[in-house]
Amino acid sequence: MRIIPEFLSNQFEEELNAPVQTVRATQPTQPCTILAIDDDPGLQRLIQQTLASGATVLQELDPIGEYVETLDLDGVDAVILDYKMPGEDGIAVLKKIRNKYSQLPVLFMTGFGDLDIAQEAIAAGANEYFPKPFNPNDLRAVISKWVPSFDATPKRNISPSPSEQTPLHDTTEIENFLTARDDTETEFRGRVVRYNSRSVVIETSLDRQFKIGTPLEGTCITLGHRSMEVVSALVLHVTELAERQLVEITLPGVWQIEGFKEGTEPEEVAKIIKSREKSSAPLYSRFDQGLIERKIIPESYRATISDVEHILQEFYDDLEPFERFLYQVDTTERTEIEKRMIEYAEGRFFPALTEAMNKFEKAAHQAEKEGIKREFGKYAQKRLYPLMLCSPFLSRVIAKPIGVPGDYGILGQLLGHPYEGHSLYGRMLNAWAITANPSAAYRFRIDLLGQAINETVEKAVKEGRRAKILSMASGVAYEVQRFVMNPVPNPQVDFELVDFSNRTLLEAKKQFSTCQKVYDPNNIDITLRHGSVIDLAKQTKRSLDDTETGQYDLVYCAGLFDYLSGRMCSNIVSYLYDLAKPGGKMVVSNYTPQNALRYFMGVVLDWELIHRTPEEFDALMKTTSAKDNFKIVEDHTRTELYAIANKL
Repeated sequence: MRIIPEFLSNQFEEELNAPVQTVRATQPTQPCTILAIDDDPGLQRLIQQTLASGATVLQELDPIGEYVETLDLDGVDAVILDYKMPGEDGIAVLKKIRNKYSQLPVLFMTGFGDLDIAQEAIAAGANEYFPKPFNPNDLRAVISKWVPSFDATPKRNISPSPSEQTPLHDTTEIENFLTARDDTETEFRGRVVRYNSRSVVIETSLDRQFKIGTPLEGTCITLGHRSMEVVSALVLHVTELAERQLVEITLPGVWQIEGFKEGTEPEEVAKIIKSREKSSAPLYSRFDQGLIERKIIPESYRATISDVEHILQEFYDDLEPFERFLYQVDTTERTEIEKRMIEYAEGRFFPALTEAMNKFEKAAHQAEKEGIKREFGKYAQKRLYPLMLCSPFLSRVIAKPIGVPGDYGILGQLLGHPYEGHSLYGRMLNAWAITANPSAAYRFRIDLLGQAINETVEKAVKEGRRAKILSMASGVAYEVQRFVMNPVPNPQVDFELVDFSNRTLLEAKKQFSTCQKVYDPNNIDITLRHGSVIDLAKQTKRSLDDTETGQYDLVYCAGLFDYLSGRMCSNIVSYLYDLAKPGGKMVVSNYTPQNALRYFMGVVLDWELIHRTPEEFDALMKTTSAKDNFKIVEDHTRTELYAIANKL
């Protein structure tokens, strides 16, 4: 498989956000080898990114997998071991390792505040412990301490480019942070590392001492291009580490949530908020704001938001003490209890929350009709954000400017394990969001496109030629990645993936490079090309020449029309249809008003889409050059429509 990054500039810095490598690495490419045993793919990715510059990282997502079952750790220089995993906890795995490898460094990870477990791990033979979430510099320092051959200096790779295109920007993810003033009126700032229900954990330096119960003023959390101002915050918990400290702070009430222009840097958001703080601010401003909200938003509408809030809070109140109890029971018993808890959540919590959301959707629809959709959404955000940020999926959607389609991180989570999160409550809420109809519709999309790719390549193989496939607004093309990992027999295919985001294309290059290292299928070429919607719109205004018309066996564009006007969609369809060769196929898609979480996505998550009915989508397609050769199909959730055109 060849990856041809046509979009790249002469030099660029690669993003440290590569996907998890395969569990079985063939030949170590670094002077030392680290084995990470943890069932959280997100944490595995972070470990891989952090240590990639100085170590080959082998990764085991299954605590009873081959490495642990056989204890074949020869050639491994150190083990990173998590405590909480399904089946067998880290203490039990640690004891197995120590029985055979008495000198092998084992570094133990525990959740925030689990000092008793950390002490138990040290007593069982762990060399050192560090809490998660961890600081990359801390992890590199710990590995360097126990593995002399590890180079702790992070490096970035520089790659050449064969073309002159738009230079790439720094692709490091923007960190969320909290600012506040303590009881001495001294301002401090900390990086947000975790959310719980109505609390947040931040990371700060050791030069400031925090006391439990200290009240905080002027508390504001910057979430990407959004700010969340908090009232009555208190310091709940403090854990001091070698070079930093983790501080847990309450989020009892939210005063104001404000979104800024897309692309506004978090530092600028913080400056704007701070500039508005005035000692002469009028009294009762929060109370007055509450009066305005109650006057504008009818009580029945507010009640639907309160119902969702109460369900979330009550479920958290049940799970929080239950999770503390789980740490005290035997490993085997705990696994069975957690399994029953998941079954309970899926049978009781999921339906209750979905029913409350259905009522919320109806109220939001009425609010839109009455012209108060924006006010309704602001009120819902204030009440629901503190309870939803502990879901990794929801927190990423909230913090990232979702107005730009194709966020590979969010879409990647939809294809991952639903039960991710730092707490039992967070995992349950995350699973609800990822199993909801809109999320299921995205997974259906990947399956449908994958089937179209398979059929296209199989047809070309039978005809003894190479297939040529174009994906417009491709993102990181998970459907193509799946094909690379499990291709049809004897594939002969050229993929051309076009996206307007340099960051997304860079991530696609990295993920396909990983696929190449693991699977390395022959006769599959992938070209990555930068192209914006504006560029595509310009293309539609001219006729294609003979060299461009009818190039591709399959052309598809999924997820873009949800953001574009009907006129632009019509032009793009005609352009893409003309690119398909006779006997080829074109696929485009659009979300429908049947989206069960349409208003939750729009007014709470600021994920605004243009929904079209089957009749509207059909009428749009009839204005294109594909007007006589298409059919409209609906996914099983009735959330997304597909126009499939077979070119004659």
